[in-house]
Amino acid sequence: MTSSTAKNVFSISDLLGDRVASRKSGTVTVKVDDNLLVLSCVIYRLCKQDKVNKMLSLKESRLSNLIIPEDRILAEKITKHFQQKMLILKLKNIPLTPYRQDLMNFINNTDGQNVEQGYIYPDSYLGLAYKLPYFYFYDLEIINMFGGEFVAINGETQVKGELALEFIKTTTPYKKYNNIIEYWFTDQNQNKVMLPVETQNVLINLFEQHVKSQSITIKAKFS
Repeated sequence: MTSSTAKNVFSISDLLGDRVASRKSGTVTVKVDDNLLVLSCVIYRLCKQDKVNKMLSLKESRLSNLIIPEDRILAEKITKHFQQKMLILKLKNIPLTPYRQDLMNFINNTDGQNVEQGYIYPDSYLGLAYKLPYFYFYDLEIINMFGGEFVAINGETQVKGELALEFIKTTTPYKKYNNIIEYWFTDQNQNKVMLPVETQNVLINLFEQHVKSQSITIKAKFS
């Protein structure tokens, strides 16, 4: 039930949802030279320095020689962050999707199977581990924008009609098919409203210029 005066609380975890499709874990495994999440943090750092490093693979043996203390610190922060998110889901008795189940299994054992001169993981964890630093910083960006993990919605949770919106910022969701930019606004009740726009939209530059220069009015169904 909703009303114009009700405050409805939702979790940022519900908003974020799954980022990539999960594959079934099979018997195929991969051996790497160090903790898989630490290696992922190495690639993330190098990509921030130069986008050409996005071609790097977690299977490359030279990555372990590029590890710096900050990579291990970031990996530990990411581990704690997602462990907490998975714990909240379990406490709320929310059924885990296949992706979240894989995430929970990985985040609770990022060392994988520690063997002599290496670490062994299911091959299906490579894509998940590669994206986790991006997911982590996206989570922090969204949580910071909303001011916390749990958010009160002012007014009705579903609105059909016109809304006057003021631009806040853009975010990149890093989903499986990363072809949208999220444009975030506030409405007259100071609720956050997100409009996804495809990156290939030929009018995206004009749209961005317009929303950054003045408020806009959108007629649609919001939920």
